[in-house]
Amino acid sequence: MPQRTKYFEDFTKLMSGAFGLAKGARQEMQTVATSLLDRMLADRQLVSREEFEVVRDLAREARDGNREILDKLDQLQAQGEQARRAEKSERAPRAERRAPRRASRRAAVDQTAAVEPPPREEEKKKPGRPKSKAPVKKVRKKRTLSNVEYRCPIDGCTFVFKGSRSGWDRHILSMGNHPNWHPDVTDREERKRLFREEFPQFFA
Repeated sequence: MPQRTKYFEDFTKLMSGAFGLAKGARQEMQTVATSLLDRMLADRQLVSREEFEVVRDLAREARDGNREILDKLDQLQAQGEQARRAEKSERAPRAERRAPRRASRRAAVDQTAAVEPPPREEEKKKPGRPKSKAPVKKVRKKRTLSNVEYRCPIDGCTFVFKGSRSGWDRHILSMGNHPNWHPDVTDREERKRLFREEFPQFFA
């Protein structure tokens, strides 16, 4: 009986050593496989999970920022469209107010323009005497609206409106032509109001 027990103990030790050896071999194989896999991934230049998640978060933030920018652009486009519509609706009554003023101005120009009288027939005179010349009346040059000029009253600007003041509202919006005239005001309606208040003689 003691001899049999000794056999069992030896067998148990042998199996324990075999299991330990197998476990060590397994760990060694896992270590070798992991190192080989890491080397293959490094050769293929693949990113890790942490780097992938960081890049994904950055891409998500950039996408959200692009959406906000697109929304702001849509709002600005809508505001610009409303401003253009308001400007068009403002031009229509302004043109109607200018029409009678232009008609009266043309009538005044036609009335003040001098008309050359028809030439008179010269009377026959005796030979030897010089013929008297008919008095020549100076004819005023007819003034038309195309000759009327309106100079921009802003200091430093040399632009001249010919024939009418049409286009003054678009002209004063140019910051390049008037860099020193209210450079901090960029609103269209505000610049128009300031121009009307500072230069009322331009519309006289």
